[in-house]
Amino acid sequence: MDILQLRPTNFDDFQGKTSLKNNLKIYISNAITNNKTLDHCLFYGPPGVGKTTIAKIIANEMKTNIKIIQGPEIKEKVDLINLLYSIKEKDILFIDEIHSLEPMCYEMLYSVMEDFVMNINIGKDFNAKVVSLQLPKFTIIGATTKLGNLPDPFEERFGIVEHIEPYSNKEIYEILKFTTSKCDIKMNKSILNVIANHSKGIPRISKRILSRFNDHYSYQKEEPKIILKKIGIFELGLNSIDLNYLKAINTNKKMGIKSLSQILNIDEKTIINKIEPYLIQLNFVTKDSNGRSITKYGKDYLDGL
Repeated sequence: MDILQLRPTNFDDFQGKTSLKNNLKIYISNAITNNKTLDHCLFYGPPGVGKTTIAKIIANEMKTNIKIIQGPEIKEKVDLINLLYSIKEKDILFIDEIHSLEPMCYEMLYSVMEDFVMNINIGKDFNAKVVSLQLPKFTIIGATTKLGNLPDPFEERFGIVEHIEPYSNKEIYEILKFTTSKCDIKMNKSILNVIANHSKGIPRISKRILSRFNDHYSYQKEEPKIILKKIGIFELGLNSIDLNYLKAINTNKKMGIKSLSQILNIDEKTIINKIEPYLIQLNFVTKDSNGRSITKYGKDYLDGL
């Protein structure tokens, strides 16, 4: 089985996030016992922490169908109308990147989420009227990396809201242990711990590193950190782009995003959303309205390489 494609299909195989799993099991059990749909769910957190996987597990546990769509695919109101028309009783509609929906789509979903009623405007000007269509009862599961971009009235309509944070090194180790057992990969505990400690707390990153590490390890069994450096992974999981970022701001007292983008030859969105959050979490970088600057911890990290 391919490492990157392997995903748990039930909560027993899902490693880590014990409190989240236990809560979801209770909510699902109550819905099944009372023969009702699960309340609408909203999962938020960084990319790669398992939001899509959890949505699929919920569908499996509820023994129902799941429709998966990316928020940017719903470009117009008619796209949402067609999608809702296809929903059947107790289905799950999973919308990834739900923060990227158009405002008019949020407005349409208000009545859908509360009363399972879809209001459609027909006609124009004086002939315009609103037709209300009753929909089957179903569950919307939304996933987002940008909770603050959601309108408050929309967020408030979710009955279950869960923040999925990066995983502990111990949890990542358990994920790697599960993955290697399912993929029949022989690696000892110490190697898996090293990989876990270099994964930024993100399961998707840990499996990507494991896959590339296994390629090298199968070819030549070298020290884990030597292999990690060969594939561009350094202490605390930083990669070459992270290092280039730190080196760039290390030469200046303050640096703005536009200057960084030009120096690194990377778009501003990638820098803000992909590179900076982890470096700020490590307290290697601070940023304010005047720009970015490296901290003592960031300087010490570079000096120790």
